[in-house]
Amino acid sequence: MANVLRSLWGRLILGSGFCLALAVVGTMGLTTTQTVIRGNDISFPCEAYNSIAPLVIGATIMVEWTKDSLPLVESSGPTVSGRVRLDMGTYGLTISVAAISDQGLYACRAEGEPLNPSTSNPLLIQTTQVSLTTTAASFISEESNVTLSVEEPVPPGKPVARVTTKDSIDISWAESNGPVLSYQVLYREGSSTPAPGAAPMRTPISPGLETSLLVPNLMPYTEYSFWVEASYRGGYTKMSEMSVLWTASGTPTDAPQNVAASATSATSIQVSWSAPPISSLNGALVGYRIRLSREGNPVTKTSVGPGTSKEVQGLRPYTNYSVTVAVYNDAMGDVAIGPYSSAVVARTWEAAPSAPSGISTVFQKDTSITIFWEKPEHPNSAVVTFNVDFRRVGTPDWERVKTETLQQFCSRTDLDVYTEYEFRVAAVNSISEGPFVTLTAFTDVAAPGPPVNVTVRDIGMGRVKVSWMEPEVFYRSVDSYTITYLDVGRNVTMKTVEVNKLWRILENLEAGVQYEVKVQAATTNLQSVLKEGQASESVSFTIEKPAGNTTESPNTTAAAPNGTEGTSTPPPGSNLGVIIGVAVGMVYFVATLIVLGSLFFIRARRKDRLEFEKQENGMPPAFAKPDELEEPPIPVGKFEAHVIANHADSDGGFATEYEDIQRVSTNYPALSSIDPNLKYKNRYTNIVAYDHTRVKLSILPNQLLSDYINANYIDGYGRQKAYIAAQGPLKSTVEDFWRMVWEQHTMVIVMITKLEERGRRKCDRYWPAKGMPERYGEFEVTLETKEKYASHMVRHFLLKHKHRKHGKAPERRILQFHFTDWPDHGVPAYTLPVLAFVQKSSVANPVDAGPMVVHCSAGVGRTGTYIVIDSMLKQMQAENKVNVFGFLKRIRTQRNYLVQTEEQYVFIHDVLLEWLKAGNTTVQAADLRQYTDRMTLPDEQGKVLLDEHFKFIATQKIRDYEFSKARHALNRSKNRSKLLPMERNRVSISGVAGQEGSDYINASFIQGYRRNREFIVTQYPLKETMTEFWRMLWECNSTTIVMLTDKEEDDSPIYWPTNKDESLTFGTIKVTLCEEEHSNMSYITREFLLCCSQDEDQLTVKQYHCSYWPDSCSPLHTAFDLIYALEERSNMLTRVNKDVVGPVTVHDRFGGRQAGTFCALSTLHQQMIMENCVDVYQVVKLYANKRPGMFSSKDEYHFLYRALQSVYTAEQQMKSLKAHSLHRHDSEKNKDWHKMRYMTAVPDSGNLRQMSDSARNSSLDSDNWYRARSQTLGSTGPQRSQRPSKFWHRRTKSEKRKTGAGNANLSIANANALGVAPPGEDDLPGPEVYDLAETVRDGQPEGSLDSENHAGNGTPSTVPDTTVIPEIHLNGLDHLQGDKRHESVHIEDSETIALMGRFSPDTSQENMEMPADFRFAGSGNVKSQSRESLGTHSNKSEETRM
Repeated sequence: MANVLRSLWGRLILGSGFCLALAVVGTMGLTTTQTVIRGNDISFPCEAYNSIAPLVIGATIMVEWTKDSLPLVESSGPTVSGRVRLDMGTYGLTISVAAISDQGLYACRAEGEPLNPSTSNPLLIQTTQVSLTTTAASFISEESNVTLSVEEPVPPGKPVARVTTKDSIDISWAESNGPVLSYQVLYREGSSTPAPGAAPMRTPISPGLETSLLVPNLMPYTEYSFWVEASYRGGYTKMSEMSVLWTASGTPTDAPQNVAASATSATSIQVSWSAPPISSLNGALVGYRIRLSREGNPVTKTSVGPGTSKEVQGLRPYTNYSVTVAVYNDAMGDVAIGPYSSAVVARTWEAAPSAPSGISTVFQKDTSITIFWEKPEHPNSAVVTFNVDFRRVGTPDWERVKTETLQQFCSRTDLDVYTEYEFRVAAVNSISEGPFVTLTAFTDVAAPGPPVNVTVRDIGMGRVKVSWMEPEVFYRSVDSYTITYLDVGRNVTMKTVEVNKLWRILENLEAGVQYEVKVQAATTNLQSVLKEGQASESVSFTIEKPAGNTTESPNTTAAAPNGTEGTSTPPPGSNLGVIIGVAVGMVYFVATLIVLGSLFFIRARRKDRLEFEKQENGMPPAFAKPDELEEPPIPVGKFEAHVIANHADSDGGFATEYEDIQRVSTNYPALSSIDPNLKYKNRYTNIVAYDHTRVKLSILPNQLLSDYINANYIDGYGRQKAYIAAQGPLKSTVEDFWRMVWEQHTMVIVMITKLEERGRRKCDRYWPAKGMPERYGEFEVTLETKEKYASHMVRHFLLKHKHRKHGKAPERRILQFHFTDWPDHGVPAYTLPVLAFVQKSSVANPVDAGPMVVHCSAGVGRTGTYIVIDSMLKQMQAENKVNVFGFLKRIRTQRNYLVQTEEQYVFIHDVLLEWLKAGNTTVQAADLRQYTDRMTLPDEQGKVLLDEHFKFIATQKIRDYEFSKARHALNRSKNRSKLLPMERNRVSISGVAGQEGSDYINASFIQGYRRNREFIVTQYPLKETMTEFWRMLWECNSTTIVMLTDKEEDDSPIYWPTNKDESLTFGTIKVTLCEEEHSNMSYITREFLLCCSQDEDQLTVKQYHCSYWPDSCSPLHTAFDLIYALEERSNMLTRVNKDVVGPVTVHDRFGGRQAGTFCALSTLHQQMIMENCVDVYQVVKLYANKRPGMFSSKDEYHFLYRALQSVYTAEQQMKSLKAHSLHRHDSEKNKDWHKMRYMTAVPDSGNLRQMSDSARNSSLDSDNWYRARSQTLGSTGPQRSQRPSKFWHRRTKSEKRKTGAGNANLSIANANALGVAPPGEDDLPGPEVYDLAETVRDGQPEGSLDSENHAGNGTPSTVPDTTVIPEIHLNGLDHLQGDKRHESVHIEDSETIALMGRFSPDTSQENMEMPADFRFAGSGNVKSQSRESLGTHSNKSEETRM
């Protein structure tokens, strides 16, 4: 009872305390304020509970929340009230989805029984800013307050455009700070607030919670209004401000109307039209484009402003032009051009004709000349006749032969014999007479008259001397005389011929016999036919027995012994003693001269040696400075005129200079070279190393003569001992060679010879096989990498010395530049590859390095040519002067025979002139945009670089004999145009027996980046040349065709079978269509199978058919989609077997612009990837030299720069995107290394090609990807239809396969037993076939493949002998160990592989080898029906060919 009363008393006191506390709080306390965004959740802590919790018993705690003094929830009652919830753990208050009505004052009141109740009941009241605590009896209570404020969220930001196109706008906006459930984009056409009847609002698009959206399906060049509406928790929305945005301009939809065209002159047409509707422009009108076509081919495009008429000038007279007009707006690129109007035809007026073409002489007789001519190229009217005049050369007046004749030939008689006449022919039409074309020609020679004053003189011993004088009448020359003498008694006639003299001795005549002799003169006419003249009168003579006096009387019989001119004739045999005496005397005299000469030579050599030994105790004399030359230099401004002058008269000026150079003394001591103990170290006995400049090696222990090597120091420009000119190392001097490289601190070696040339050893290989170190005495050499280019190779060597320092062998890296296209004793066909090679190798030599080692075979001819070119280039750049003549004379005193032939001396000048004309034409890839724009602008002298470049490209001297085969009468009909192959680059095919001219096809070999014959450029086959076309593919092993067409021509028949079930036969070649696929890259691929009735082999050929390339490519970098596809195929073929890949055949209609553009862009793209620079000028000029007319305008040349600049920009952007992607997913990539195999460093087909497309479009895209050379794969399991094919080069026709039916499992190494030796790309029959010396070294024949391509066990390093087909293991670099050259390999099943991805742009593709874990899986036996398998290797190493 007492306890109950005590409790009631405590509650009374507590209630009184609460009342008092509330009063105090209302007057003194401060309230905590919290803010929440409408729709968000918010929680309040109960500070009162937190305050008393440590002081009270938890089970007695009571908490109550009120809002604005109204109860909400309490711990002893309901804990949830609508959106308000009491947290029983912390007694905090949570409000869900705050609303405006939730604003107000919230109070939390807490009480509980204390842990230590007081014995007394004093009343203590405490007040604070947020609470009131009362202690009374056994209870403690407190209260805290919170003021809640609810705010509206910020609406979404105003929409802004990120990317605008003609049919879409990519917009973004600032996000709202409220609890957004989703955004919704609303838009409509127009910019004003929607009004009744206005354009309706478009269907809203919801991007969810994203703050950006691509709005598609818009109209071009149209104004749109955009809003963004946000939906929030709590069921309310807010709208952004309105944005007014425009779509970009699009392609106009309508063509100009009412187009009319009429000629205003012979070279101009006036064109007028009406503007299309404004609504169809889809952009702001900029102007119009007029296109004129002639014979279906566009010839000119003219852009004009917004006017509606234009006079187009510069046209051909009397020519029909098809005129169309298109409108273009302010859109970017070709998108701005609308459709062209319907064509109207206008013909220009007539004009005077051009000159006739092809005038020539056909018949030249002694009194007449017949000439022929071709019609003028531009007759400029309907009817053309011809006027023909002639005159004797040297006379002023012309005489007309024919007037207005329709014939195209003319004969003129009654001319003087062997006289030069000049003919001229002009075309005439209704307007006027055109220009004349002239021709000079000689009439032919006539037969000469009879010789005169024929005399006969008896000289004894049955011999007479017949003499005569020249005929009184002859023409040009008398080329021979025929002496006819007749035995009168026997009526026997004998003849003899004399060429050089006016007498002849007749022998073996009989005494007492009467003879008659007469002489007849003859002259060779212009057709090289001998024309015999009238014979002289006969002269009779008789030799009496015994012969007494000699009679000499014309037209009389020789006198008897008592004749009038009797001089005693010695008896027979009396002259023999005189002859013997004279002979003995001559022998004695000659012997005396030989003895005296030998003594003089020995004394002179001894004197030279004594003088040399006296000079500085045998040390080499000091070098003279390179600029202290006897001959003055030539300013570069006069160098071109100097070269042209020396080229005149069959290089007469150069011949004179070179004769002077040949007089440079060679009598310098070379005692070491002629030492009998050292002669074995000389490759050639006449090529010695002068003692005063020879390179001395360090002397090896106990080897006093070990300091000798056949090499000399050679001065360069501004540097003494800049080069070392050396012979090609022998087997016995390889160690000396590397010792010289090490001791002289050489960093660059220049090699200018193949190991074998024309079947003779020119240089021994002094480096090991790739990846296989080899010891040469104290040195270890490792070939780290090699890079092959069209005309040279670059090898990277690691050179180590066996003497260790600090536990490590010293090592250096050496570069070798090996030029492979320079004939011995001759010069390359073209200057540009040599110029590029010299510059590339020279700049690679560090400034602080020792001398460059330059060697060919002898180390004088090609070596000297290289040194002179490099030194003179440096002099021209430094001084604007050049002194080839003086410099060569100087360095010839340092090594004999430098620049060995006059042809090499001339070639030096041609190379230097090539550089002087064009300068440095290499452009860094990053500078392409600036360079491309600048080359079309005039410089300070008013010259335009583009014009200058193209002038040099187009200017070339072409001789008629260089097109002899193409212009042969039997081959003219096989040419579509004037684009003809030159003989030196012409593709020669085997002829058909009995068909003259069947060995000709209009096709040229063209150089690429990696190979000298990487492409075959040809014309679209004619119906008559289809057989030659397919035979060319077969014989050249060309497995890829690139077909570039503009349109289907009536005279361009389809040259391939169009039905898989119907093959076509062309001669001995049967062609079958295997596959046809339409690619998503705007080209068609077809795969053909070729079979030859005379061969067991088969060939798989893939054709890429692309129309309107590259004209239709927009943007320009899309032109490389086709090139990417060809690069992928080439890389695949190279990886499988790089030694026997044939050229790519490229053709357009004429084998001209399109084909040349493709080859050039392909070559330059590879150069840009590998070297980060391009040399467009070099490539185009080289192509123009090899196939003249391939590039006919400077715009075609400029296009290459623009296309390369476009693809470089696109590829750089793709690299950046991929680098960003790799960075983001780096961790994922490390987890799954498989992804590394599919990453690419260069964009595949301009960001459009997917990996699956790469695999599908690959040449290994279907059954039996490894199908090499008609290998028929069998299987013990279910059979799969096979399609035998081949990729690689066949044997020569004389080779026979030596395989049997029992070869069920044929190993790759055993394929070599077939005797297959696939030739290299430039190998020709005969001269390029090498027989290596079988010198045994380390148990293996020297020069065999084992030293280069074998792994030490006689097995090719790329294919182990233990591997059999179809399960093939290819050893090489393991792409799983980070080798970025093997990025993508995916095996889909046992017979199909897809090669996906591309090579890294900074890695050479020439040295690619298959990864070590490559496995082409399959089962069953193999029946080999091919002449090569995938692993076949030639018995000649690649290095031998180099």
